[in-house]
Amino acid sequence: MPMRSTPRGAICNDISDVIDKIGWGQYQRMCFVLCGLDCFVDGAEVLVVSAIIASISEEWELSAFARGSVASLIFLGALMGAAMAGQLADTLGRRPVIVGSYAGIAVCGLLSSIAPNVYILGLLRMLIGVTYGLCGPTTTAMIAEVSPNAYRGQVVTLSCIFFIVGEIFVCTVCTFLMPWFKGPHWRLVCLCSSLPGLVLVPLVYYHLQESPRFLAMQGRTMEACVVLRKMADMNGKPELDISFENAVTPAQPMLDRRLHSHRQHSTMERLRIVFSPRLATTTVAVAYCFLACNILYFGINYQFPQVFRRMRDDQPMVPAMEQMIASVFEIPGMLLATWLVSRDWLGHKQGLAYVSMVTGCLFLAFTTVDIPVNSVAIPCAYLLKFGTAALFSLTWAYSAEVFPSVCRSTGLGLCVAVGRLGSIAVPVVYEFMRKSKDCWENAPYVCKIIHHEWPFLLFTSAMAMILAGVMLWAPVLETKNCRMDDFEGVGEHSALMPGKNVKGKQQDMDI
Repeated sequence: MPMRSTPRGAICNDISDVIDKIGWGQYQRMCFVLCGLDCFVDGAEVLVVSAIIASISEEWELSAFARGSVASLIFLGALMGAAMAGQLADTLGRRPVIVGSYAGIAVCGLLSSIAPNVYILGLLRMLIGVTYGLCGPTTTAMIAEVSPNAYRGQVVTLSCIFFIVGEIFVCTVCTFLMPWFKGPHWRLVCLCSSLPGLVLVPLVYYHLQESPRFLAMQGRTMEACVVLRKMADMNGKPELDISFENAVTPAQPMLDRRLHSHRQHSTMERLRIVFSPRLATTTVAVAYCFLACNILYFGINYQFPQVFRRMRDDQPMVPAMEQMIASVFEIPGMLLATWLVSRDWLGHKQGLAYVSMVTGCLFLAFTTVDIPVNSVAIPCAYLLKFGTAALFSLTWAYSAEVFPSVCRSTGLGLCVAVGRLGSIAVPVVYEFMRKSKDCWENAPYVCKIIHHEWPFLLFTSAMAMILAGVMLWAPVLETKNCRMDDFEGVGEHSALMPGKNVKGKQQDMDI
């Protein structure tokens, strides 16, 4: 479809205007589900490691350090995947990366069920981590780029629920096959966790379309218009004009014109935007958000199965059921995050800060598990799942809006890769801090009878409080209800230009 030729001063459509006019409808729901199911598969595979770690430790006689290392391998792979995600998704496109992520997780998960030794299993879990790392930044970018401005934050936040459903799926499987997170059936657990991915690969391949924003950034305007037309048709607006302006005028600076030109931008050009003077502080802050969220969220994911197993003599439910209930509590956490994102009176930064402070206090309260006071510790465990899920969801919603389209996956991938350092380290850090109880042999009796979870819990509480401080006092951008940028530069597409919020008022991205 030909592009509209409109004078620069006149009212015209850019691709954000077109997507807003198309609105939320059947196409966005389809994209939301197809991308969200990738998170479902990820959630299942990530929790499998914590669920089977005791079984493989007994079968292959692993040390505490080896246990932590095996659990960390999936996150080492996730670090590599996240580092590659931006380059691949901003070069090849969002769709091929998402389809490849589905296929990689399904195949490696299936092969994990027949791994002959811990080395092969570790390699396969690391490859699963690579595909998992590719998923997060790319699906977030895809969902954000096809959603109208008024729905973007809520939709990105809600997509995290699929990850939780994946965890609940594995907990359900474990309840029947490995209720105590021990036993010979860990291979069946790996097999069951891979089946959804195997079923979904052909479905995603045939139905998921490329992001029209990505196509427009690459100068593939005709293809972008084809996708926009399909969006309008599926949403019941076949007569909608989906043409848009995507031109650059000679008045713009040379760097800005170069970035707007219809070609693939180099990695250095995209990184130059990510670390430009205006975005550098925000990029660092978002990277710390992901680092803290990975430590908090995956720390308790690794900790809880072991804690629940040690508490089995005092609890009426099996550990797998306890873990399932804790995972269910993540759903209201996601809904809280969605509600906070939809409130005009609360910015993304403030929401992150307040939820971080509450979560930090919950980590302190959970130290009662050492005494043990189960009547306090068990509710705190559930509420920690609630708080960390809300925190992670708010981080995804905020980060999806910070970077312009031309480098969105690159910026997201970089920040997620930094976060994966936390998920890599946290199993080993936890095992080291738990091992420190051997140093308490000469301590008073009251210190000998506790399990010594508190060093790790104090560490995680401090991470949450620091995150709250960063969001409250660091000079980072507020993106709430601002229109998504396509380019970073000077001109009408600049991130400095105002966008409309859900009430129709003009709003800048403010610090």
